[in-house]
Amino acid sequence: MGNRCKYAPDSEIPSKTMVVIITDGYKNASREFGLNKVKQMIENQKEKYNWEFLFMGANIDAVQTAGTFGINADRAVTYQPDSVGTRTNFDAVSETVACMRAERPIDKSWKDRIENYMKKKQKLIIKNTGMSDCQKCFLNYCAYQRNEAVCIEKTPKMWYNISAIKTVGSNAYRSVGN
Repeated sequence: MGNRCKYAPDSEIPSKTMVVIITDGYKNASREFGLNKVKQMIENQKEKYNWEFLFMGANIDAVQTAGTFGINADRAVTYQPDSVGTRTNFDAVSETVACMRAERPIDKSWKDRIENYMKKKQKLIIKNTGMSDCQKCFLNYCAYQRNEAVCIEKTPKMWYNISAIKTVGSNAYRSVGN
């Protein structure tokens, strides 16, 4: 990762380097580097050459996952893997790179638009269900934990029809029925 900096004369080492990691959350079968080696490499580049790392993950807790690689929480964000979410990601990266090239520090708000879009997608869309606030809160928690948007409609049988990017799970489904 850092051989260019390792063997280059000081005059050829870039003053700023940013690495953006974008992942869909599915495991990659790297046979060359394990988790500890990747973390060590990232920490070395951060400490020795002042590299910046951004971590953007879909279908995972990006902050937690980034932490396992030695990337700070303020440089990690979970994104919505749809066309708008992906576009929002690349807009944020573009603005962050422009900021870095202008020698301005990266503001903690670099990921605000991504997080706002994610929150918007995670909100429950509830249509005349007659659910208690407790039931709504429970489903909102389930959706938040699994990073998914949930649409709930009451069916004629008084059960709640839950549709989501991924299923919320049978326990959650049964716990909100009348």
